[in-house]
Parts: sequence; C-alpha cells; structure tokens
Amino acid sequence: MSGAVGSKLGALACTAMLLGSCSLLFSAGETGTDAGGRLDAATIDAGPIIDAPLPDAAPPLSVERLILRYYLDEDPGEAPFLRDIEQNPVDNLELVDDLEVTGTEGRRGLRWESPNSLGGATATLVPEHALLGLKALHTLTFELVLRVDAAGAGLQAPSTLFAFTTGAAKADNHALQIQQMGPDGDYLVEFVFNSAVAQSWQAPTLGERSVLHFGFDSTQLDAVNRVSLYSNGTLVPPTGQFPLVDRNATLKVDENTVFTLGNAPPPQQPSSIGGKLFYLAIYDAVLSEIVMGYNAAILISNDDQPPPMP
Repeated sequence: MSGAVGSKLGALACTAMLLGSCSLLFSAGETGTDAGGRLDAATIDAGPIIDAPLPDAAPPLSVERLILRYYLDEDPGEAPFLRDIEQNPVDNLELVDDLEVTGTEGRRGLRWESPNSLGGATATLVPEHALLGLKALHTLTFELVLRVDAAGAGLQAPSTLFAFTTGAAKADNHALQIQQMGPDGDYLVEFVFNSAVAQSWQAPTLGERSVLHFGFDSTQLDAVNRVSLYSNGTLVPPTGQFPLVDRNATLKVDENTVFTLGNAPPPQQPSSIGGKLFYLAIYDAVLSEIVMGYNAAILISNDDQPPPMP
C-alpha cells in the first residue's frame, strides 16, 4: 500500500488501531442517511475502536444497511465456508468446478492461478434468498477485498469479480469485471448493467491487496453520479462517458438468477481473474466516504472471520 493510500486510510479510520492508541467514537442512536441517501458516518455506531493488534482483535465493521457479508474463509480442519453474517444456509454459496479456498499472505480466500480459469462460488436466488430483494432497490454498495495479478485481455473474456445472470442463455446480466484493454493496454474495472458496459475505471495496482467499494444510486439526477468506484477509500475517476443507467433503474433479478463470485456461470466461457478474492459484502445504501474509509482501513489488514460485533 502506498504512503498516500496509507495516509488516506489513517485519516479516515484511525489506523492507530494497528499502530498505537486512538479511539473513534460515534454517538449511539445517531444512525441514518444523508440527504443524498448515503449511509453517514454516525451509522457506524461502533463505540471506541479496540486498541489491540489485528487480526486477533479486529474492530467491528459497519453493519448498518447490511444485506449480506461473505467471509471467504475456511474453518480449520473443515470444509470451506461462505456464510453471510446471519449464518443463514439459504444464503450460503456453493463452490463449483473445484475452486480452491487457500491461505495466501496470511489471509484466506478464493484463488485462481491464471485468468479465464474455471471455478467460482455460486447461489441461485430462490424465494428466501436475501439477494432477491435487490430487484426493488435503487441504492447499493458492493464491498470487496481482492488481489488481481492478471485479467483477461484482447479476445479473452473479461475477468468477473461478481455476476448476476438470468435466463437460459444467461444474457440478462449485471457484473463487476476487470479487463486488460489489449496485450499492452491498461487494466479497467467495468460495471455491466443489463448486459452492456455502463461505466469503467482504472483498475487497482496489479499484485496489491485492495479494498473496492462499488456504489449504485439510480435516484441521482445527474447520470454521472449513478455509479461510482472507490479503491482503498479513495474515489476513482471514471474513464468512460455517462453511465448507461436510467434514473430509478433497478437490477433485473428473479428466482432464475444465479449469483456468482469470481466467474460467470455456463454457458459463458470461464472468466476468472488471476489472483484472489478474499471477501464480499452488500449494503442497501450507498456508503459515505467516511464509512468506506473506516471499513477499508480494517479490511486492508484483516478480512478473515467475523470480527466482534458492535
């Protein structure tokens, strides 16, 4: 992590939780959203940050407006687990195509040796599944921890971070993906909405562990503000034109929709990154920069196992 990024995260989330003595306190009961529908800083409501080294005593992540939080880890001596914060088996993910769950750099996660490999973690949105409710939402945040070593380029398929696919041909889809623009081109993060690339941003530095926040807010009057990407708590300028997201649009999902981490399901060709995916959470609001920075400062160091709850 660069010095600039480290300074940014330290200012936002009191990285003395890692290196010294500090506390970050939000008043109890001051939860809510700001005028733009973003989750404000007070909603963290976590009390003082625990003054102890990570990962043994991680401070609590924000849980306000949380839909699901997947810790992509494994229980010692047991099978991999991909569980939401409620430990609800309906919302669990299933590993497919012999995907590895492996420890790396002291952190556990899903691992692909090279781009366009098989393997993913998947769930069908049956009626009881929490993600089926996304079809009625106009505001969302996806929070990911990942390390990208390589991604699809040229004629290869873009590398999928997560995807919602519906229908026999899996044609109606929404996804966040990474693609290299030609053999020697830049790497871009792309948001696919209703099967079309709606916006793109410069990808995080290859080979570095990163925390991404993707925000979706179709209520915004200005189209350019309807999707956004933050890397390690810092806003990433878009590289494309106005996003192709209509005002008040929602994700098209139904009981035939398949949610997949790390790949698009068949009949599409394999579309993984080369790298690791450590964690994913989904919120039903667009998080403020303060909350994103707070969570990013925790997650950049530690994403394994549920931390203490506030």
